[in-house]
Order: sequence, then C-alpha cells, then structure tokens
Amino acid sequence: MPLRFFTRPNISTAHPLTGYVPAIYLRLVKLSPRNSNRRLCGPEKNSPTRSGESVRAGKIWPAYLLMVFFTLAMPKSHARELHLVTPSSPPIIASPDNPGYMTLIAREAFQRIGVHITIDTLPAERCLINSNSGLDDGDLVRVAGLEKTYPNLIRVPEKVMDFEFVAFTLNKGIRIKNLAELAPYSVAYVTGWKFYEQRIKQAREITKVRNLAELFELLQKGRSEIVLAERWQGLWAANQSRVKARPLQPPFKIAHMYIYLNKRHAALVPKVAQALLDMKKDGSFQRIVDQTLHPLDVQ
Repeated sequence: MPLRFFTRPNISTAHPLTGYVPAIYLRLVKLSPRNSNRRLCGPEKNSPTRSGESVRAGKIWPAYLLMVFFTLAMPKSHARELHLVTPSSPPIIASPDNPGYMTLIAREAFQRIGVHITIDTLPAERCLINSNSGLDDGDLVRVAGLEKTYPNLIRVPEKVMDFEFVAFTLNKGIRIKNLAELAPYSVAYVTGWKFYEQRIKQAREITKVRNLAELFELLQKGRSEIVLAERWQGLWAANQSRVKARPLQPPFKIAHMYIYLNKRHAALVPKVAQALLDMKKDGSFQRIVDQTLHPLDVQ
C-alpha cells in the first residue's frame, strides 16, 4: 500500500492566509465537494484504486504548495501589519516610564487606516539600510531629503515633529550661539548622529560615545564640557541620569521630521499623511505632546 504523507485540508474551512485556495484546489484535483475527504496520496484503506487516480493525486499537492507560496510572497502592502525601525530614544519611542511621542503618533495614524505597526530600535545606518532594502517596512522618524540617497524610501509628506539640535552643559557661564563657538571646548556626541558628524570639525577635544546614557555620564564626570544631542532625547537622558544639565538656546538647527515607508507601500503614503493631518485638526497631536514631551520641560 502506498505511503500517505498527509491528508487533504478540510475544504469546508478556508485556509487562514489563502481563503480562495480550496475552490481552486477542487478544480485542480477534479473532485466534487462530496469527495473532498479523499486522501492526496494513495487510495483509502480497503478501497479499490481507480486507474490513474493515485498518479493524478500525487501530482496535485505540489500545485497546492505552490499556490500557498505565492500567496505568502505577495507584496506586504496587502498585509495589515508593518514593521518600522528607528534609532531614536525615549521619549520619542516608548519606555517603561513614557509611552513615547512617535510611538503614539504613528500607531494612531496607522490604526486610523486599518494598519497595525510594530516598532524596533536599531543603529541609525542599519535602520536606513533595512528600510531601503525592504527588510523592514519603513523608518519611524527622519529628516527630509533621505529619498535622494535611499531611492526606495518614500517620505510621508505630513510633518510629525521638529528635532532641535542643541548643546547641553553644566557650566552656567557657557553661552553658545552656533557650532563655530564650540572650538574652545571639549565636546561629545553619539556616534551615528549625522548632523554632528558632518559639522563638528574643530573643538579642543571631540569624543564619540555609543548612546545618550554614556554621553551624559561624560558630562557628569567632567570629561566633556559640552554634549550635543536632540533636545527631547537629551532632556530624557539627563533626567534619567540625574544630571542637572539644560539645553542651551538657541538650537543649532530645527529640522522637520517625517515618517518614511519602503516604496512597496506607496499606496499607503497619502492615507497616512491624511491621518496625520486629521490628528492635528482634532487635537490628537497636542494631547500626545502634553502626555509625552511637555512633562520634561518642568522636571
């Protein structure tokens, strides 16, 4: 008796990913629904084998698997879940003590168009590489213009926030108005922050660290007179490290920030943009700002 490797799926219940498969499958095997319990490989026990039936059945299961494969390989824009990445730190993303400004903004915007998102943190350059290649579905928050360097990324045109690039210090006597005035001081910033890497060329001493916690540890121990960061993330890190450093004004630059999606999700871009605009009109943006960012200004 031939080996039975597996039984045919129950035709009365659609496959969770391929609801249309059973009907097509019936046409392929040329069986009627009342014969849908027939085995794929070999005859039923104690039943005679019709001429050619085993051969036909044995040839059908690869076609079924092929259909499942192509269904799973469909563009992810048809899916209802996207995976976004970011190099950002709290309070831009969620932490145990803060729900995260961009975490809340992005989740609500995508939820309004029927898409669930997940968010992971990665190093800055890895985020761009993964999003551009399609390994991940997009980047949570980035400055405008990245599409020139990463052609597979599409910017959602509605701004989500401003990044203020500022200096932090414990020395109340230091006044800095522009990057050129950093020259007499020892400064530090996080590796991968392109704004500073591209512009800080002259300083008495330049130190690069792996993260914001290490950055403010340098400041607290007096190993750097000035540390450079984005305002909100710097305030969060200073508070977490219990370093009484405040951002100097004015900021070196204020940059508009945007969500980016891989080009295979191009159809979602105008929908996300409209959802963000609607959130600004109905007060959702201000509610999230008050919940996640403004408390840092009074700590």
